[in-house]
Amino acid sequence: MELGVTIEGVETLECSHYEKVLHGMMSTSETWALIQRYLTLCSTGSWLPHLSSSTASNRPPISIFFHQASKDDFETLRALCSCFGLYHHPKFSPRGLYRGMLRFTWKGRDMFLIGRYSPYYKYKPKDMSPVSLRVATSG
Repeated sequence: MELGVTIEGVETLECSHYEKVLHGMMSTSETWALIQRYLTLCSTGSWLPHLSSSTASNRPPISIFFHQASKDDFETLRALCSCFGLYHHPKFSPRGLYRGMLRFTWKGRDMFLIGRYSPYYKYKPKDMSPVSLRVATSG
């Protein structure tokens, strides 16, 4: 670090503050429901959701809730990572995973990929099924 540099906003790095920020963002996020066919096309690069980047800065974050058979099941998350151009190693959980949620920016929008075993899964609308590579899921 360079001498004479002032660091501001250090309190935002504290876990409790970050949690408040995450909860605030997720509670106002737009939820996307992807059906299995689109997820398959998306993960092979054949289809991606269209998102206008010109209006992205004033739009809410996007949340996508995904199915997991267990806490260590990342099959659907890996497919979602491929959709958004995120690298993942097939033998390991995706990098940057925080409490079962992956946060990143895509076309100027904050994105959340939230697994069934994440504490943030509570923000999934009751009438929406999680995205899955499997034909039918519950929860």
